[in-house]
Amino acid sequence: MQAEWIPHPPILLDGVKTGAPIVPSSFPTRHRRNGRMISHVSSLMKKLHFAHALQILESIDETVRSPYDWYQIGVCLSGLQRMEDALDAWHKALADSPSPLFDARILIRLCRAWTQAGRLNAAVEANDHAATILKALQVGSKKHRQLFAYALLTQAWLLYEQGDIAAALHNAIEVCDLPEDESLGHLQSEAWTLRGDILSVLSQSDDALEAYRMALHLCAYIPKNWRPLREALILNNAADVFEGDEEYDQAMRVYDRAVVLLDAIDDFEIVDLAGCRLEILISRANCLAQIDQSEAMEEDLRAAAIETEHVDLPVRLYWQSRIEYIRGLSELYRQDPRLDPFAHLIEAYLLQKDFLSRSPVSSREYLGRIAYYAAYCCRPGEDAHGISAKELYQLALREFKASAFKDPHFFLFSSASIHNELGSIALSEGDREEAVHEFEESAMEYRRYLKQYPDDEPALANLLVSLINEITSLDSEDLDEKGREALDEIFTLLEDLQKYEGFSQEIESALNILLDDDRLYERFASELEEHYITLVRARTPQRGQAEPILKA
Repeated sequence: MQAEWIPHPPILLDGVKTGAPIVPSSFPTRHRRNGRMISHVSSLMKKLHFAHALQILESIDETVRSPYDWYQIGVCLSGLQRMEDALDAWHKALADSPSPLFDARILIRLCRAWTQAGRLNAAVEANDHAATILKALQVGSKKHRQLFAYALLTQAWLLYEQGDIAAALHNAIEVCDLPEDESLGHLQSEAWTLRGDILSVLSQSDDALEAYRMALHLCAYIPKNWRPLREALILNNAADVFEGDEEYDQAMRVYDRAVVLLDAIDDFEIVDLAGCRLEILISRANCLAQIDQSEAMEEDLRAAAIETEHVDLPVRLYWQSRIEYIRGLSELYRQDPRLDPFAHLIEAYLLQKDFLSRSPVSSREYLGRIAYYAAYCCRPGEDAHGISAKELYQLALREFKASAFKDPHFFLFSSASIHNELGSIALSEGDREEAVHEFEESAMEYRRYLKQYPDDEPALANLLVSLINEITSLDSEDLDEKGREALDEIFTLLEDLQKYEGFSQEIESALNILLDDDRLYERFASELEEHYITLVRARTPQRGQAEPILKA
């Protein structure tokens, strides 16, 4: 799973190269700065030493801070994940901005921050305002190229969060296709990384991996002190592609390379170094969990737990949640009745809820994932911490539907599964009408999923379950009206499943459920028997007469 919200090191724009009026002489006399101090702060920020740079900038009396001082303060605060303070600083810069071009620079920063915070309406407004200015000033691929590239990339992130994958990819490609040079290298590395992430979502693994290779190549333009960090994050995304394709050995080799790169970093002033290390350790632990390497997984998680001590609240809560989540998934995968995955998953859920209450993030997708697996592990009738399985499933469903474009394979399949589970819960509560509605929704979602992934055998089997649950839950009136059509779809699906190996047990179970339902047998005895004989003969070489029918 690619992380829901892992801030990459903030992108720095060289004001002189973008043509933005940020040199000391551009501001009134009261804002003029010692050239040595300006150079020192700029050097610190390029190295991602934001805490040190912020300390110097905040030593300037507020009454004489220039718009560019406030702009740089905002960049530092954003890098330190103090987003509300960063927004406040940028608004102060905007209020005293010396030029439209500088306005655009600030608006692009605001767009990125609001996109990250999930405030998409505000992000769109800032993007549109910036775009109007850039167009009026004829900023483009030949004029103020760096600012143009950053505007395109920021808009791509916004489009992605809005679910417009095609437009986001188009913007990323446009940045990638600009002529390579030193002023654009770090931005193009970001663009190729985003391109790879989108191609991965689109299940274009080979193209995604090639995009990550280009992103790594362009890391040559990133300052040497934090270049390994950027390379490690790109490798982490590439490993996720291999993991998604179940190429676990290759994934592990790539994760290991990323860890080696981070271990070699000896500059401990780099912003969020601990967060980057946590992302890679936890991602590798997840891969180890999937290949049943629980001891190695636990070693990575223990190292991650120690690393969280170097992360401030509230972000520490997010990482602690991720650690508990991986532990819960590992125990779920192992299917050992002595283990209690629910305990870890509900703890992960509570930690993430606490984090979300304190920090703005782009989505609640990860919370939905936790809720989904916690609900699955929740024992019948269990109501831990005042949260029922039904509430957890409903929360997961809302988040999955909002985030479906980010991972359609997982989210569409899981949404269909959740509807089926909610139908079963409604039946247990005696609400037959609600149960039928949920089973119908489940079947509809599986049909949608199968249009995109027609050869997904588990989805075919799950659709069969939803259809049988639906038909056996119909009341007598609806059964008379819809039963024959529903049965026809079930038998067509059973015939399709026979084309695949390993489904004989599911087919037999489905047939027995249908034959054992007295209401169905009363209405459709001949159809049931005919299809039963046909399906059994198709599965089993016959000698002599067909085996006897279960009901006379």
